[in-house]
Amino acid sequence: SIVALSVVLAQEVRRRRIRRGAGVIPHRMSRWVAYAGLLETQGICGDPSTSVEEQAVEILAKLDAILAEHGLARSRLLSVTAYLSTIDDKPAFDAVYDRWLAADKPTRACVQ
Repeated sequence: SIVALSVVLAQEVRRRRIRRGAGVIPHRMSRWVAYAGLLETQGICGDPSTSVEEQAVEILAKLDAILAEHGLARSRLLSVTAYLSTIDDKPAFDAVYDRWLAADKPTRACVQ
């Protein structure tokens, strides 16, 4: 299964004030943090009771919602790290990811 997704994006407007998106309960982290033209989000997770493909679709939809909230396109992605419970899930994750992001690919890592 996919444990989590970590993403860094470049924003259009540079801001010097740190802004944070409200987290989910319990509030151990912000949904996103924006500072100096960068937007970072960590720990985007899917339902672990579903297939890797379904988790990937859910996670990328959540990322799309964060992008929309900030008026950002996928082309603004700088870095993506996918945390997998087993590296054997990488081909299934890659198939969904490649359909979701056909161009303007950021740096990326998949780790177990």
